[in-house]
Amino acid sequence: MPKISQVVQLTDNRSGRAITVPYARSLGSAWNKWHNWCFLASNADPTVNINMYRPPIHVYCAFLDFLLEFYKPDTVRSYLKRINTYAVQETGEPIHNHLNKLLIKRTYAAAAKRISEPTCKRLPLTVEILGRLRPFIDFGSNNDRAIWAILCVGVFALARIGELVPSSSSKLKVTLDCVDIRSKRSNPLNWNQDR
Repeated sequence: MPKISQVVQLTDNRSGRAITVPYARSLGSAWNKWHNWCFLASNADPTVNINMYRPPIHVYCAFLDFLLEFYKPDTVRSYLKRINTYAVQETGEPIHNHLNKLLIKRTYAAAAKRISEPTCKRLPLTVEILGRLRPFIDFGSNNDRAIWAILCVGVFALARIGELVPSSSSKLKVTLDCVDIRSKRSNPLNWNQDR
């Protein structure tokens, strides 16, 4: 795996210009993703010897498919460009030069199509939504009254539900029984909401 100091020393052979440090870091970051993928692929099938600079088609296409699970197609294209730039600096040719371009295009198109389906825009809460939720609220319960208050604030503030409740990374954990506020101490503070 290349170290950042090794990547910084790369130069563009075609023009003789030095590669800037931030670009060298991005090359190193992209190459590390590829290097780790090849390492995992070689551990999955020890009988196959994977050369990172001349990978088999199934390893390259699986890498494309994997990246398109988590990143947008433009981001994946940028990663591949940086990986190939690094490979050109090391060997003089990109890693996909010997591979079937049609299979790569088909894999990329199929994986990109999976995520390019139109998504529904998140709309703010409305009075109509509030009216539909009202029958499910038990106004005798403190918890339900608190939820109703949050929903009313959300409607009149034009908030989305994600702006009203804590995210999964929040230190506040809301459950039906209590509110846990995670602190640096070993045990969280608990307050029962119905008391």
